[in-house]
Order: sequence, then C-alpha cells, then structure tokens
Amino acid sequence: MISLSTNCEYTTKSRITKMSIIRKNIILPELSYAIVGALFDVFNDLGTGLREKYYYSAIKESLEKRGLEVRQQAHHQLKYKEALIGKLFLEIR
Repeated sequence: MISLSTNCEYTTKSRITKMSIIRKNIILPELSYAIVGALFDVFNDLGTGLREKYYYSAIKESLEKRGLEVRQQAHHQLKYKEALIGKLFLEIR
C-alpha cells in the first residue's frame, strides 16, 4: 500500500493553487522527483527517435539546471564485501 502526504492550498473559489504529494516510501524524494522531472522534460521536448547521445546530453543539461552535479561516462569500481570484483561504466552519474 502506498501512503501519501498531501498539502493543498485553496483560493476562495475552491481552486487548487498549490499541491505537493510526497510518497513516504521513496528514499531521497526530492532528488528522485528532480531526476524523474528532468527525464520527463527531455522526453516531452525531444520525443522519440533520436540518437542516444542526444538524450544523454539533454538529460545532463536538464539535471544541471536543477542544480545537480552530473558526470558523463564515468567508471565506477564494483565491490563486494570490500573486494574489488569489477568496474562499471556508467553513462550518467
């Protein structure tokens, strides 16, 4: 079951002027919503059918406009219980 916390402010005409819904089962909800918002913005602006590299560039720009630090094409060490077991290549980190 999903639990939601809702805060609403209404005008005198009972119209919603501000509504924020925060799911309590999401870790780092502000960061999660910023990332998902950036992805939706890119999709809404560019649509489908472009080369992957253009989406990566657009996502990077969208995330940086939201104040997030972004690195493209980064290598990351993969560890299991302190032992290095491999390296990952991350497109966006």
